[in-house]
Amino acid sequence: MQTVFRSEHSCIKIDASKGLITVEWWGFAPSKEHRQVWNESVRLAKEQALKRWLIDLQDAALQTVEEIRWTYEEWYPQAIARIPFPFRVAILPFRNAFGELSLHVQLNKKVPERGLSLPPIRYFQDEEEALQWLFEDIVH
Repeated sequence: MQTVFRSEHSCIKIDASKGLITVEWWGFAPSKEHRQVWNESVRLAKEQALKRWLIDLQDAALQTVEEIRWTYEEWYPQAIARIPFPFRVAILPFRNAFGELSLHVQLNKKVPERGLSLPPIRYFQDEEEALQWLFEDIVH
């Protein structure tokens, strides 16, 4: 894995040979950093045809309402539309139960409303299991 972006509260790693992008978060990222990381991750995934996403939110702090709204109402639908299918997303959710519930509700609510197809998304407590699932065959 090669770290291609690092900030105070996050990093993006890729393994282009395996088609894998990992986005890790810790603590509370200010709005500018939060948006920059998510936008950069989509750019890299599209540019390098990365089909496997591992999003690690375990050590992240829940964002502000404004940032949560931006993520699910703007960034997420745009990301789905820009990244070519097929791809899949494994999420290591917040350790905080409220954050995890918020994530589930928002992901399942916003995208179908806009008529976009959701990629396969699964939640894991264990990174090894998440990676195993990511590397199962992706149906084209």
